[in-house]
Amino acid sequence: MSYGFPDFISCPDIQGRLEDGFFKGDPQMFPGHINTLRAVTSPINEQGILQNQIDTKNGHYRAVEVVYQPRMTDTGTTSSAELDCTAGSVYGETSKLYNIDPTDGASRKWSFNLDDLAPRCERDENYVARQLAMHMQAIKRFMNNEAVTFIGANFGNFAANAGSTVSGGNLLTTATKNTAVGSVVGTYLDDFMSDVFYQYQLAEGWDRPIIIGGELVHKYMTALRSSCCATINVDLQAMMASDAQSYYFFEPRADSTFGSTEFAFMAPGAVQMIRYNAFKGANGIRVIDDQAIKKGTIVDPETGLEFDYYAELNCNQWKFFLGLAYQYVTMPDDMFFTGDDLDGVNYIFNGKITNP
Repeated sequence: MSYGFPDFISCPDIQGRLEDGFFKGDPQMFPGHINTLRAVTSPINEQGILQNQIDTKNGHYRAVEVVYQPRMTDTGTTSSAELDCTAGSVYGETSKLYNIDPTDGASRKWSFNLDDLAPRCERDENYVARQLAMHMQAIKRFMNNEAVTFIGANFGNFAANAGSTVSGGNLLTTATKNTAVGSVVGTYLDDFMSDVFYQYQLAEGWDRPIIIGGELVHKYMTALRSSCCATINVDLQAMMASDAQSYYFFEPRADSTFGSTEFAFMAPGAVQMIRYNAFKGANGIRVIDDQAIKKGTIVDPETGLEFDYYAELNCNQWKFFLGLAYQYVTMPDDMFFTGDDLDGVNYIFNGKITNP
């Protein structure tokens, strides 16, 4: 009888992967909370309109000038139907320039020695792929935090004559639950969705609002099932096709960033993430093989974001870089003339829950 001693001792039974033993081998375990990033980069929100113009898909980028004309106000409309040959006001177009700084964004770099791979009981490419996924998750968490901060810094006005639930023109106060003493204590109220949807309709919002909120909003949405809630691996296109009143994305940093018990709701497209891949071209490389240098792009399977990727083997050591140039942008802030009911509306709204 003969024994394959090298095979027998090369991978002892006591060495295994944590995720294999407890999490069914899911490589996306513990990705962190990135739902706001998922909201901003989802087909529901961006549909590639602005992004497709900025990124030329061949390693180059360009500035995009968006030309538009604010809508007319009632001023200038008369009650007469008689021809008046005198000249009226001149209504011209204006524009906003969107551009991207290729040095601004997020990135990570790391390295390991080839000798470190020798005792591992897995294929080299599996180890490298897992490291890429984990570093990518860290970058996405960073991007998500920036997105939450950006939204919180860019709340706009509600429509004119918004009613008593809106104070200062830019804060909606609503309720999700009756917390007062009485027979109905603990009852969830319809105020939240009614108030949000009313203000959204008053501002002439399109489709359904994207709601980003923390604990109180999440509990409300779960109890009333009045939204289609985003978690990992949700089919966003299916969400869009549903009959839910809103697109809801849970964000645990909402309270600390927007304010205690505050939330955001916005129109699809109101916040966009423009981005640029410096390493993308006709011969982009997406995998690691036995060559000494790799430079190309790699796609995140969860969000669809494409990252610049660089790997170099130098003196028995692999060095890696993963990054992306990007910028969050809003719609133009002068889409409506002074005196228009929507003056100051940028379709990024702020709400606060104050339960009775």
